[in-house]
Amino acid sequence: MVDYNWYGIVDGSELQQGDFIFDLEVPIVRGTKQDEFPVDIETFDTIILTQSCDIQKVAVEHIVLCPVWDIEVAARLNPQFGAPGGLERLRKGQVIAFHLLNRCDLPGYQRDYMVVQFERIIVRPKDTVLALAASQKNHLRLLPPYREEMAQRFGMFFARVGLPVEIPSFKS
Repeated sequence: MVDYNWYGIVDGSELQQGDFIFDLEVPIVRGTKQDEFPVDIETFDTIILTQSCDIQKVAVEHIVLCPVWDIEVAARLNPQFGAPGGLERLRKGQVIAFHLLNRCDLPGYQRDYMVVQFERIIVRPKDTVLALAASQKNHLRLLPPYREEMAQRFGMFFARVGLPVEIPSFKS
């Protein structure tokens, strides 16, 4: 039987889709007035969503990432995960803006279940992400086919279409 590991450890000098970048500082602009934009810096654990082939292209200057929350933090941020059946709906992919990742048991990289938040997109210059990854030496990577599933769900988050009139249900 083939063993499909969820995670691997890779050298920080190479980036691919599914790589975790921890402690990414992100400027958050607050306020609504054009002349007053106070900026706070928040730190996020993130995962790369940009396609691996695009990261390798010289012309690509920015990397798309999304926050990754430990399951306990995600449940505090989003009460639906604490509701009856909430985690099961998340596991089944029925919570549109979020994606559940399995536990990581790799020595030195252990983490509980993690939740990717698709609705909070972070875009950073590729050079910045490369430098941070290199400074972290080895980093965690989500492996196939799990990163492809995450990418597909990320795409589905944006590609949804709300129809004004649905096809009626079939009566048995």
